[in-house]
Amino acid sequence: MMIQLRLFLTIMIIRIHAAVDPVITNVDPKHELLTEIAGRYRLAARHLRETQSSLPFELQFPIHDIIKIDGATNEIVIRATIRMDYQFEFLHWDSNDTRSRYHDIDEIVLTKSTLQSLWLPDLRFLDDESISFNIERESAKINRDGLVTWTRRGLFTIASPIDLTYYPFDRQYIRFNMQNTQKTFKLNYQKNIHSLSSSTNSHQARSASVWTAIFGNTELNTNSTNIPLPIQQIEQPMKTSTSRGWFVRTIGIDAKINTNENGTLDNLTIFLSVQRRRESHIYTIILPTLFFSFFIFIFYFAPVEAHQRLIIGLLNTFATLLFLIYIDKKIEAEQLSHSPLLIQYLTILFMIEALSLFFDHIIHSIFYGGINFVSNWLRKRHKYETQQQQPARLSRVTMLTRALNNRINPNSLENDGQLNGATDILMKQLIEREESLKFEDHERYQWRKRARLSECLCCWFFLAIIIAAAICIFLIVPTLGLKK
Repeated sequence: MMIQLRLFLTIMIIRIHAAVDPVITNVDPKHELLTEIAGRYRLAARHLRETQSSLPFELQFPIHDIIKIDGATNEIVIRATIRMDYQFEFLHWDSNDTRSRYHDIDEIVLTKSTLQSLWLPDLRFLDDESISFNIERESAKINRDGLVTWTRRGLFTIASPIDLTYYPFDRQYIRFNMQNTQKTFKLNYQKNIHSLSSSTNSHQARSASVWTAIFGNTELNTNSTNIPLPIQQIEQPMKTSTSRGWFVRTIGIDAKINTNENGTLDNLTIFLSVQRRRESHIYTIILPTLFFSFFIFIFYFAPVEAHQRLIIGLLNTFATLLFLIYIDKKIEAEQLSHSPLLIQYLTILFMIEALSLFFDHIIHSIFYGGINFVSNWLRKRHKYETQQQQPARLSRVTMLTRALNNRINPNSLENDGQLNGATDILMKQLIEREESLKFEDHERYQWRKRARLSECLCCWFFLAIIIAAAICIFLIVPTLGLKK
């Protein structure tokens, strides 16, 4: 009590000397007020340390830019600001008296030299190895109500596990702890020093469903969030920030209070969740994946005789392989502890395309006569002795007409004693050829029916495989082995 009385008397003496001083000076009112407030601040800070009393404060952590989230090194680089608001006694100045020189001054900004000479409460990170803070700018200001706002802006480099299982619909959850290392005073964390509204929500476990991972929580409750942390979430009312393909979903601060020391702050836990912007990956990842998934069925619906089937199948398989390599290099999947579901899905899709290209097209087309170069190769292997032995596809009407002309024409060579024998041989050969052509046409028709039936069966078989693989990868596997 005596210390507070002495502090009050000192401040009153300073005010009286300033009021009765007859010398009129041209000192800037802001500079004069800054000097006076700095003196009061030193007295208040000394009183706080000597009495070891508690200092109520509020902490905010706005994020300005998400520079890098590297899944290979598990490193997150963000640009953010640590803002502390606290209030000392006797730092306010009169704002109702219009005759006061400080009536038009709403706040004063502490200069760099003044800021370095004043005591400021400092919170340190618990784990210096997993987080580093490179300060780019530091400032402090005091308003007419005596509220001190101290900000530090810089780059945060945080070592945190990066989960790319649901890439490109992934969310990253980050948290780090801060504590007061100075034991000469006590900090008392408060949420609404200058009438800031806040809401407290209970913890909700992380859902492993694809719907939640892609579209988020569809409930209409705006206060509910999805933070996989065993703490109470205190969500600050702030504008959602977007940066370089990411946006911040939630920023929360949880204070751990030491009940043995009258509610003194033990440490602070700052946690946030960031999500990748989906619209930036629609044309680069989502649409190509859907294209490769459905383009494989164009291969099945093409006719057996279409020579473009082989080219389409090869190009689709090759394009899927290149896209898979591109995604693998982009996210550096070989350095990840868990393979993303997108990589697994594209791998299965590539295997299905390769197997379908081999079994359904190559084997069936060769066996059922769909590729012409095989029949040409077999035709060249057979040596025909005479021109009459070469295969000729003649209709039955043409065969009978030629035989009739050979019998009736008196100038033909067949009238020289060879008419009957040559005509019989020709008729026999043509009849045999016609029968072989009929049999070949019938076999080819049966081959096409069986080929089309086998293609339909393979089409539905591989469609079932794709659906089963998608269900297994996106729904069943995450619930079994990918829970954190």
